[in-house]
Amino acid sequence: MAQKAPESVATPVATRMAMSTQAGSWTVPRHRVEVVIQKRARSLSPLAGKRRKKEKHRRLLDFVELPPPPKSWAALDERRKDGEGSRNARLTVGTLPLDHETEGLVHVLTGDELVEDENLMVFGEDEVTEDDDLPVRRICDYTIFRQDTHELAPLDIYEHTTLCAAGVVTAHYSDEEEEDEDPSSDRDEGYSESDVQVVALTEIQEVWVDPELADPFIWIRTKHAWYILREPAQEQIPFIAPTFIPNVIANLLFLSVMEDKDIQYSQFLSVLDSSWRLLDAAGIAMQMLGRPLSGEDVSENMATIRDQLAQWPQYHQYRKVPLIKSLMSSDLNPLQGNIEKYVLQNRMHSVVSPIIGQISQGLFYGKLTVAGGIYQNAGSSAKRDQLVIHEENPQITKWGERIEGRYYKSVWIDNVLYEIGNTVAVKPGEDVDEADALNAASKAAESKNKYANECWFCEIMWFQDHPQKGMVYHAQWFAHGSKTLLAETSNSQSLFYLNKCDTNPISSILHKCKTVKLQPGDQEPLIDKPDNQTFYVRYVYDNLSFYDMNRSSASSENPFDKYCPSCNYQFRLDLVSNCTKTAEAVSFNGVSFHHHDFAYLRQDHANLGLLTVVQIIDLRSMDDQPRVDVILLEHCSETKDFNVVFSQKILYFTAVKQTVSVEDLAGVCFVEHIGNIANIGAWLQSDDHFVVAKEALVSTLTLFTSLHPLSSSKFYKCAECFEEHQHKINSSNEYLQQNAPLTAFELFAGAGGLSCGMQLSRFVKVKWAAEFSPGAAKTYSENHPHTTMYNADTNMLLKHAMDCHSMESSQTLKINNKQVPPMPKPGEVDIIMGGPPCQPYSGMNRYKKADDIRHTLIPNMMSYVEFYRPQYVLIENVTGLLSSALQGQQVKGMVKGGIKAGPLKFIMRALTGLGYQAHFKILHAGRYGAPQGRERIIIIGAKCGIPIPQFPVPTHAYMRTQHKFKISTVGVTLPVSRGHSEDLHQCAPFPAVTVNDAIGDLPGFDWKSPYILLQPTVQDDKEALARLKKFPAFHAQRTKRNDEPVGYLDGRSYATDPQTPYQAWMRQSGLTVVEDQYTARFSKGVVERTVNIPIRATANHSDLPHELIKVNRLSGEGFEKGRSTYMRIDGNGHFRTALTSMSPCSKGSRVIHPTQKRVLTIRECARAQGFPDHYQFHSVNNDYTNIIADQCRQIGNAVPVPLAMALGKMIGRAAVEAWLQDRHQNGNLDEGGYASEEY
Repeated sequence: MAQKAPESVATPVATRMAMSTQAGSWTVPRHRVEVVIQKRARSLSPLAGKRRKKEKHRRLLDFVELPPPPKSWAALDERRKDGEGSRNARLTVGTLPLDHETEGLVHVLTGDELVEDENLMVFGEDEVTEDDDLPVRRICDYTIFRQDTHELAPLDIYEHTTLCAAGVVTAHYSDEEEEDEDPSSDRDEGYSESDVQVVALTEIQEVWVDPELADPFIWIRTKHAWYILREPAQEQIPFIAPTFIPNVIANLLFLSVMEDKDIQYSQFLSVLDSSWRLLDAAGIAMQMLGRPLSGEDVSENMATIRDQLAQWPQYHQYRKVPLIKSLMSSDLNPLQGNIEKYVLQNRMHSVVSPIIGQISQGLFYGKLTVAGGIYQNAGSSAKRDQLVIHEENPQITKWGERIEGRYYKSVWIDNVLYEIGNTVAVKPGEDVDEADALNAASKAAESKNKYANECWFCEIMWFQDHPQKGMVYHAQWFAHGSKTLLAETSNSQSLFYLNKCDTNPISSILHKCKTVKLQPGDQEPLIDKPDNQTFYVRYVYDNLSFYDMNRSSASSENPFDKYCPSCNYQFRLDLVSNCTKTAEAVSFNGVSFHHHDFAYLRQDHANLGLLTVVQIIDLRSMDDQPRVDVILLEHCSETKDFNVVFSQKILYFTAVKQTVSVEDLAGVCFVEHIGNIANIGAWLQSDDHFVVAKEALVSTLTLFTSLHPLSSSKFYKCAECFEEHQHKINSSNEYLQQNAPLTAFELFAGAGGLSCGMQLSRFVKVKWAAEFSPGAAKTYSENHPHTTMYNADTNMLLKHAMDCHSMESSQTLKINNKQVPPMPKPGEVDIIMGGPPCQPYSGMNRYKKADDIRHTLIPNMMSYVEFYRPQYVLIENVTGLLSSALQGQQVKGMVKGGIKAGPLKFIMRALTGLGYQAHFKILHAGRYGAPQGRERIIIIGAKCGIPIPQFPVPTHAYMRTQHKFKISTVGVTLPVSRGHSEDLHQCAPFPAVTVNDAIGDLPGFDWKSPYILLQPTVQDDKEALARLKKFPAFHAQRTKRNDEPVGYLDGRSYATDPQTPYQAWMRQSGLTVVEDQYTARFSKGVVERTVNIPIRATANHSDLPHELIKVNRLSGEGFEKGRSTYMRIDGNGHFRTALTSMSPCSKGSRVIHPTQKRVLTIRECARAQGFPDHYQFHSVNNDYTNIIADQCRQIGNAVPVPLAMALGKMIGRAAVEAWLQDRHQNGNLDEGGYASEEY
């Protein structure tokens, strides 16, 4: 039995080191260990003899993830037993609660260990001769302990106390030996993985740490062998980590300096973050810490690292290298250049609200702290009725009350009365929808409720005595929550209406089910009983979305719609999808087209996807293909009298007439004659609004023909449609005049891209914002001075807000001795919005962690929704959210298994559980006017009882293929389109914004080549002189004393006036000087390669002169064998998805300017995201390198402003619609004021 050492035994202070027991996270205490380095002749390693060769220091990571730490310490026997023991013995451990302390932890030997002596043979080890040095072995899963008391101990006391060790011992081969090994060798003959040699070592006589810093591992020597310390036992981690981790960091310093003598401290911190991929020892360090190495580890081990550097034989040779000089400087801030990362790595455990805490149970690793009290389940505890199940065909059936003819309100089955409105469980049949059938059979669709696994559910609409089928009933189907998108996260007693119905035989009914229809404001009971037959209904489930069940209202057009909302839904759907024609209009896809209406026509513009504006001049008679006669309008190039922002909205009538199919019309638009508008700017501000002032008198314009002014007397429009549309515009304006903008609280606000776009919509005012990063928070505050910024952890803020609310007090919160402004109160927030950190889900993250603490920020955000109960919720994130898992297993750098699309399922589950309608789409920023290819998932929620905001239709014809994302087995996401269900095209009225459209007016400059590998030719000199006439060139290589930005540090006048609507939009603030037009500095090699990339779209590293093609050290091949680097952007194309770094040598990077010899500037990156030119980006760092890195990161992580503005308009439209509905219900508005279109 394991036991604690007697209190009388002295225990070293070093062993009193607290260790966190949070799942997946070890906290190494701040304890400095002085390691005595044995100085050997010529600083040789223990492998310097005949059979020893130095290990290579860069290898692929190969380790097994440690499981989460135990809640109590494993301990070993208190006595060491003599004897040889079994060769196949494993360590036997017991458990010993120690209140999270390591004091008194003792090692226990079982007697099954091998005893180390001169005769010990290790599997795979060559026989040792007398002429050989001591054998070298590896030891893992080891513990180090005092010989007298068996207490676990650190290595630094071995000179004063006799220490021993025990663990799994294996043979050690140098890399050369492993490479030269004959495959037919019998070295491992008879050895299997099940043979584990657990060895009890004799006294440790020497500890060796390589003073050359070339070996990251610690070696120990006994009388009989050398042992390389590999992965320790879990209980040994707090004792060995303070020695092992600084040694690994010192080794990484050595490798970094050998690789690049100009490396800066900030760059070294980036090396630490990814070191586990290249260095085996760094992988072991990551196991100990539960995360990659970081600047925090440098800080905590600085004294030891400096001691090792001071004893490094090559220290004087390298002491002036920037990295070494920085580390040895007493003025160094150990977190310098990495403040942002340090802050993000030190979040507190996530705080959640009561209901979200209950929904989160079993879905997230790590600790969730529930604030605000325990949720009291609202489920009914009344005694349940006796359930009558019709196992076989009913014996007795008879009709109840008749409705009319053969239709009835009720029926008796085996003495049980069934009525219209009853929910029944039926025998499962064959699902005609193959996708639904496949999903229902999946493991994810299994429920804890036994009825959900055995039955289908439906609500009876009517009964009928059918002349052929006999006694039948018509019913609307339900989907159990486990068969919807919610799947594993669903409430086991949740049912959702489907827009599907069937007529079934009476004999299919198994039994009644009790259903409770929740109304707006009702709380969903969180009950989880396997045999519960009471179910709760609130939503209609349709296309992966959840809508208020009142949405399926009946219509008198269908004779039986008052009994079946699903029939009514299908009836209305058929009306919309079929073409219909009257004397005045033709209708298709829910849109009516009248004589003289303006509409969008889908044509083939060389696959550009542009819609053409047309006017309908005649309605053709009805046939198989309904058609209309139209006259085409084109964009006018003569727009000098108009604001450039609106230049694409100035049209002229052509003389071209066509007859087109109604199915080719993609909605209506509104064109007004310029003479009829008092405020042209206000009119053109709205989407789908245009003006016309001229006409062409011939069908083909030439240099010798021109446009003619269009008389207003020749301009016609549908007066009725315009009047109705103008009424909606007036309603929208009236709403804005009578109501303050919706107040929003943005979480994870970053630099403020989402807030910027939302406020540009005019419907939203962001009053509060929270951002953990100090630099991003500073940027946000400087650009949004009227928004209250909380530069704090959202968990801390939520707990403070909930504590203040529950205690009805106004207590203050201080962070870093600064008082945090008061938090808003429930009822003050209309919108909760934001994008939780995307790194756990991003495809750029090559090391995903199953227990990443950032996963728990999603339930934290949903807890804000529970606490504040806003009208609307908007969540933005990367599309990787759709493929990420919860409760997965860590397999090296990947997460395997778990709940597929778990984060998305949880968000939808939380929203529906809190009483919110919810739907989501994948939106492409380029389709809303951003000059880049960024796709994002947008999730929108709205309280039940109010209209849910819809997703904006594309405004720009960005013709990249729209991806359809498969969500586990439950369905596929469909794109937003102006088309109909059979043709979800991505056509739009305006061309996509290109790179040149976005940045063509910014002042240019080149980098100068340092001419290290290539000398300038005569042609190079001529080209440089010619380019200098256009703009200057600057030296861009990084030096020891110069990290200043390259470019225009003090601002620069624009190169031209705005040439495109996008440029004019960026410059609406009226600035004459543009700032942030600069880049970072890079190494000489990077600068020379960048400058020599040909000025040709998509030119890259493979186009460089042979002398500049860098060779991959690991593969020995040129970069052209791998992914492209040094790629030049196509000016007529689009920015790639915004990255957080502007390094041209990164794999897959596309950041070199289209026509200039440099990478993109900070301002050009900002333009790519839609930030206006007056928007400034700040940092809390002091050196230029890290200031620029901070600016890039803020810009790259932002929501594109044009996309955010489009979303803000849709929220505004929904708010106006809710306001009009409320007025109509109160008798203050006629039906014509109902808003359903863009204003």
